[in-house]
Amino acid sequence: MYYGASLDMEIKATLACNEAVALADPVVAGGSDTTAPTIWIPQRLPWNPGGHGGGALWGYPGGAGEPMSSDFHVWTFAHDVSGLARVELMVREDADGTNDPATHVNELYAGGAGVGAWAALPMNNRVMPVDEPWPLGEIDFTELPAYIADQYWLELTGYEDVLLDYYIEAEDSLGFVKRSPIQHVWVGAGGTSAPDSVAWTDPAEPTAGESVTVWYDPTGRPLDGAPAIWIHRGHSDWQGVVDEAMSYNADEDAWSVTFTVPAAATALDFVFHDNAGTWDNNDGGDWHVTVDGGGPVECPFVMDGLLDAEVWEMADCGSHSLWAKELDGWLYLATDIHPTNPGTDVFLLLHSGSFDILSPPWAKSGATVGFDAFLAREGDSGWRGWFDADETTPPAGDFRHADGTVLEGVLWIDDLYPVGHPVELSAAAAAYGTADGAVLLDQCPGGDGDGDLTSAADWAPVWVPVAVDETPVLQMRLAAHPNPFNPSTRLAFSLPEAAHASLDIFDARGRRVRRLLDEPRTAGVFTINWDGRDDAGHTLPGGVYLARMNTASGQATLKLSLIK
Repeated sequence: MYYGASLDMEIKATLACNEAVALADPVVAGGSDTTAPTIWIPQRLPWNPGGHGGGALWGYPGGAGEPMSSDFHVWTFAHDVSGLARVELMVREDADGTNDPATHVNELYAGGAGVGAWAALPMNNRVMPVDEPWPLGEIDFTELPAYIADQYWLELTGYEDVLLDYYIEAEDSLGFVKRSPIQHVWVGAGGTSAPDSVAWTDPAEPTAGESVTVWYDPTGRPLDGAPAIWIHRGHSDWQGVVDEAMSYNADEDAWSVTFTVPAAATALDFVFHDNAGTWDNNDGGDWHVTVDGGGPVECPFVMDGLLDAEVWEMADCGSHSLWAKELDGWLYLATDIHPTNPGTDVFLLLHSGSFDILSPPWAKSGATVGFDAFLAREGDSGWRGWFDADETTPPAGDFRHADGTVLEGVLWIDDLYPVGHPVELSAAAAAYGTADGAVLLDQCPGGDGDGDLTSAADWAPVWVPVAVDETPVLQMRLAAHPNPFNPSTRLAFSLPEAAHASLDIFDARGRRVRRLLDEPRTAGVFTINWDGRDDAGHTLPGGVYLARMNTASGQATLKLSLIK
């Protein structure tokens, strides 16, 4: 009764099983039993013996979790119509502590070189009652099981720093034998879940907001010999999960990846894979490294349905506006479009450069460029919530909202963009009718009036720093919006330091057709428009063009598509 006394869920499974055995009983009674016992897949507690973890018995800690005992229980349920003669836990030790992917001995009941002999350990039996075991007045057991499997369990003690193979074997009274699948578990010494030489960080004790390098040596692991290795990483109990390609370092004979530890991180969580289906998850324990100086970052904005002070008005649409502001790693958005459009479904959307043309949220009619997240308010009920790009609510991470004179929301930018912040974000407020297929009724910015959210006029730029540390570290970047475009596009570029910068447009033959910039600039983020014309003012034909920015310290390029 995992969900408690809810409706009749506690008897549905029983009803289905009783219907099945009512059909099976006459068949069994009229013939001989030649079927081996049934064994449920064995379970284990703690799941990561000798390592770290969480769960109902340990609370739900963040980071690496609570230390877990090296002693652990294995249990299952088993049953046979002819009765069970024995149920045993079969255990053997691996010789070198690794399940070598080049061999199959750990997967074979017969074993072989590199694994020890099986030890047969009789399991304890707990008889499960078929009648009502607890007089719970809130549950009406209108259907009780005709048959029920018994529980078998055993505690394994005394193992440390060893890889174990195990399975459960049951024999019925007629001599028929059934084996469960072989399972594997690394048993640590208490607080460590695998040898330190497999994965490590530099520095060994990462600090929130600072750079860290994760190293991985796949020798003797499932990814040994993989041509490419990726890290699957998150923080603080798997928040902000991303996948990132690692680089091979011949001097260290290991793979590495460097990134900035999120300011809110209390621990780094990671596993590794080859991007082709093979994973190394530390024998089920994952890797967890504690982070210094991290923790929740206090939000500087107040969610009370009132417009926060000193926010930026990104678009003034007469009777309503769109506001935004980035501060200390948080992004604030607000609009008052809903009071002037009562009863409509209202959306605050974020867009960062995807030019896939999609349907608007909630099955509205028209089209929009791809969005990364949106805050929605339902016109009929006033319900509101944040959604991610897949329209899943709530998104993973810290997303907040309120409703009053304004619809306002705030999000921790690292949660939406864990790999790195886009140079430019764009925002839009939109009001639609409440029905599926309803049209766009109002928007801010005012847009081009075509009923879609696909042009630059439909979106207002929202600038956020590439890094949100105390001193942002800019990279040389070049972006354009919209792209593809017609007739004009806005190019955004960032300079990590003061420099003389030039920005040129080249056609598909490599000829320079337009110089947009050739002057000294300070470090920062800038924009410049290109109207699709050459230096002589002639309108250029549709096609592919290349934007190239040059400084003394580097170069950035971007492909542009001018459509006609």
